[in-house]
Amino acid sequence: MLKTLPRLLALQTCDQHIRETVQTLESHQSSLAALEDQARASVRERQGYHDRIRDARQVREVLVAQRTQIKHQLREKKRGEHHRGPGKVKEFLQGEIALLDAQKAAIEEELRIVEEQIANDSAILHQVEEGALTQAEERQRTTAALCEQIATTQAILRAAQEERTVLTPGLPPFVVSEYERIFAHRSGIAVVSIAHEICQGCHLHVPAHFCLELQKTPRLAFCPNCHRVVFVATEAPVVSLSSPPPATTDRRAPLQQLRARMTAPNRKTLASTKQPHSVPTHL
Repeated sequence: MLKTLPRLLALQTCDQHIRETVQTLESHQSSLAALEDQARASVRERQGYHDRIRDARQVREVLVAQRTQIKHQLREKKRGEHHRGPGKVKEFLQGEIALLDAQKAAIEEELRIVEEQIANDSAILHQVEEGALTQAEERQRTTAALCEQIATTQAILRAAQEERTVLTPGLPPFVVSEYERIFAHRSGIAVVSIAHEICQGCHLHVPAHFCLELQKTPRLAFCPNCHRVVFVATEAPVVSLSSPPPATTDRRAPLQQLRARMTAPNRKTLASTKQPHSVPTHL
């Protein structure tokens, strides 16, 4: 036990360091992944505006072709109307011309809306691309810093893992197995001390006889409450419940002694003044 306990404490310190380093490494890696997600989202956003503009331009081409066709039909209808005399045929042609004019107006309205959409999307895309350049530069600097931190953290982790391989061979396999199980289920704290009959892991009371036995014969023991490996701290000796309470000193005693010394001469003087006068014998 005298050799096992220091090794367990050193192993616990090493494992806690490894645990914190792994958490730091995972945090850096998550930050790096978030930056990569931001870069992909920026590309998707720009690509979305490019696709909208492309689709709108295709719609514009179709509408322009339809408008050109309707204009051609209108010229033909108006030429035919000009050569026709009054009658039902001319009235029919006039109806077709009115219908074509309505179709032309509707197409021109759609063209106006599409042109506005293309102009708006193009302006937004220009702003997004300008902002994307600045964001890309910032991401590049942050990514470089994170990659450097990740490399440093990985080196620290490798050093701690190598240190752990040096500590474990000196411990019995059963002890290592129990320690690792407790470490995994008790938030990375497997070995704790007992101070003033209180387990420093769960902060619950431990029986006095249990603490006294550990003081007299150190051995591998477990807390009856949290089942962590425990030891009695030498700098905090355990006081048995059956032992008499320590003597308390009265803070008022020095003051009372001082008062007694100061009043003692006065009492002697007062006693001498109270003695009866002696009667002369020659009277």
